[in-house]
Amino acid sequence: MLLANLLAFTCGIAYGWSSPAIPKMNGSIDPNDLHLTYPINSSEESWIVSLLSIGAIIGPIFAGKLADKLGRKKTLIVLVCPILAAFLMMAFAKTVIELQDLSWVWM
Repeated sequence: MLLANLLAFTCGIAYGWSSPAIPKMNGSIDPNDLHLTYPINSSEESWIVSLLSIGAIIGPIFAGKLADKLGRKKTLIVLVCPILAAFLMMAFAKTVIELQDLSWVWM
């Protein structure tokens, strides 16, 4: 039960994280506290946010097939690992490419 709630919580975080994160990444809030190698532009902002939706389209296909093979509980356990890894890697990402690569993993 806790694992299912954790996954639902991460889905909410995945959809909401860009709202406070994008202004910080493009340097409009505090340009001196930029963790990326350079401020992102509007095109990169769009890609970071939209890749989450692409992951949400592709992810359920594999999750459904995995649930048929392993069962629901084991599938949740297997799927929480890449999501948590993506959270940790995004926290320390230094380039836009890293953020874009990891943003579709959430879903």
